[in-house]
Amino acid sequence: MGVLKTGDRFTAKSKLGDEYEYEFVGIDLGDAGVGSGGTGCHYIVLRNITDGTMTCVERAWFAEELTGRKIRRLER
Repeated sequence: MGVLKTGDRFTAKSKLGDEYEYEFVGIDLGDAGVGSGGTGCHYIVLRNITDGTMTCVERAWFAEELTGRKIRRLER
């Protein structure tokens, strides 16, 4: 899929056939500080346009081999 930039939109279709539209918001570094009690994770922040919610995912969320999720970038 390549690099996501703020405002990029894409669809994600699950193995069950559910399809949602998302917008890339950015990266949440708030949990990145291992020494200060964080987990060391850098979460990808997405806005689910379909249902109006915000969500944070890990990079593996985009890996079709692991999740079966099909991701398709929408044209701007």
